[in-house]
This record gives sequence, structure tokens and C-alpha cells, in this order.
Amino acid sequence: MSDDFWAWELHTRAALAKRNVGHRRADVVITEAEAYCTESSDSPFEVFGAPDAFADQVAVALPPEVRPGEDAKGYTPRDYVGGSFMQVAGFAILGSLVAAVSMRSLSWTGNPARIASLALVAAAFVSLSGIARAIRSVGYPRLAKASYALSAGLAGAGVWAYVSLPTTPEFSVPHLAVAGAALALIVAMLWNGDERPEPTDDEAATLRGLVHRALASSNSDPERWFRALHGLLVGQHEVPPPRATELVEEARAHLADTGTTPEDEFGLASQYAATLAAPIVARKRPWYRSHLGMAIALFAGVAVSIGLLVNDIVTRAWIQGGLHILVLLAAGWGLARVTRSWYLDRHGRLPAKQPHPSKV
Repeated sequence: MSDDFWAWELHTRAALAKRNVGHRRADVVITEAEAYCTESSDSPFEVFGAPDAFADQVAVALPPEVRPGEDAKGYTPRDYVGGSFMQVAGFAILGSLVAAVSMRSLSWTGNPARIASLALVAAAFVSLSGIARAIRSVGYPRLAKASYALSAGLAGAGVWAYVSLPTTPEFSVPHLAVAGAALALIVAMLWNGDERPEPTDDEAATLRGLVHRALASSNSDPERWFRALHGLLVGQHEVPPPRATELVEEARAHLADTGTTPEDEFGLASQYAATLAAPIVARKRPWYRSHLGMAIALFAGVAVSIGLLVNDIVTRAWIQGGLHILVLLAAGWGLARVTRSWYLDRHGRLPAKQPHPSKV
């Protein structure tokens, strides 16, 4: 199978999802395309074209797959509300772990002020992020604005509860118990299963037929090479679609003047796409994504981690010290890889390993 199949699959799945083609239907298409590319070693960008164009063919040929209550984005009210609860659970996991490290304690002390304020702030987030979107998705945008007001009221009540209610400790809960309960909530909400049914036999046959029709058209259509070039530029090399279209039209105009075939004039579409994309990709990369920018950021991370680690050793904060060691190792490893890649880009090879003087 071609090495770039994973890139084509990733972009194609995203394109199919945007066109409301569920992942179960997409699995049939991707499996059939993967089987062909595995046997032939052809690039999917060349035989199937750009992921967006291929996804259009699939979406047009299939009946719509809509769940009850689904909006234009493919979400139901349950998706919006459930997603906000999952976000709250994620914040609880992260907050409990950070509190355990920063407080150097294995348990969390609860009091009326903390409990009420956290509950009210969480409710405000659910109202703003989940309930408001759910109400809007079922066709009540004005009522959704009332949900925004409710969110503001709940957030204000949370602040009032934190500064006004008693702070006398009432109980203690282990941080790991809080994180475990939040994780269990996430798992339970994900365990509800997929509401989209498996494709019927007729749908699966239609999907497989779409893949084979795309193959047949790619082998007989004289525009195949230009479609492949556009698909490779956009899907594999991340060239902006308008610029990719301009490059394809320039190649088409050149061939109209010479009267030769694309393969004879430019070679394989994959090779020509790499040649065209190299200066564009290098030109559009911002400075902070260059080797120098990443090296500066990682070096700063190494320096800060060393300073924090020294402070942890002095104050005997062993738990924080362990975390800073992990950060230091990750930053050092990244700095080493960026430095190696920078050298290879400039010199094309690594420096030769010199033998030890005693072995000369």
C-alpha cells in the first residue's frame, strides 16, 4: 500500500463527515479503497483524486443519513448537552491532578463555599456551552438567549457563594476519587453506542461500486493526471486550493502549447506535485514553526524546567520535581530532534562519527 494512504484516508474521512456520511458508511468506502491500494501500490491521490471531490461522489450517490433531531452540523440536542458534561468532567480530572501536585496533598477538603461555587460555575458552563446550543438547534434561538442570561446569573451566584458561604471544612475526598468519578462519567456517556445503523447490503454494494467507478474513470479519463495533481497538492502537500487550481491551469496551458502528454512533459503527478509544493510550503511556514523558532521555544522550555527542578530540590517538593523531570526530558528530546532535522536540511547528512584516538 502507498505510504500516503493514511493522509488520504484522514482527509477523506473528514470530508465525508462534513457531508453527513456516517463513519460506518465511510468504513466500507475506505476498506475497499485500501484493498485496491494495498494490491496495486498506487497512490490514492492519483487513482481516486482529491478527498473532497471523492467525498462529493459518495455523498451524492447515497440517500441522506439523518438522526432524529439532528441539525445542519450533524448534532442532536443530546450531543450538545452531553458534550458539555464531558467537558466539565475533563476539567474535573485536570483540576484534581493539578490540585494534588500544587497542594502536595492526596485529598481535597470540601466546605460549603467551595462546593456551592464549583457546582454553580459548572452549571453555568453547561448552560452556556450545552443547553443554549441545544435550544438553538431545535429552532428556538430567542429562548437560547435566555440561556445566556441564566449562565451569567449562575456564574454570579457562584462568585457570591465562594465569598459569602461558610468555609468550615466538612469532609475530605481523595483527588484520585474525584478524577476516577469524572473519568467514569466520560466512559458512561461514551458507552451509549452509535445511533447510526450499519449500512444495508444494498448501501454497501453501492459504496463499493462507487470506489470501482472512480477507478474506472481514473484509468480512462484524460483529465486523470490533472485531478491527481490537484488532489496531491491540496491533500498531501497542504497547498491552498486556489493556488493549487492556478498551478493545475498553468500546467494545462503549457501542455496545450507543447501538445505532449502530462507524463511525458512533467513525469508522475506525485513527483511534479512535490516539486511545485516545495517552495510554497517553505514560503508559507511562519517563523515560529521554523527550525530556529522551535529550537528557541524548546531551549526556553529546557531552561525553565531546569530552574524549576533546582527549586524543587531545594524545597524538597519531590512530586513537582518528578513532573518537571518529565517536562525536561520531553523538551530535551524535542530539542535534539529539531536540531538534527535542522542539520539534515542544511547539510543533507549527519556528521561522520570520528573514531576514538586510541583506536586510530
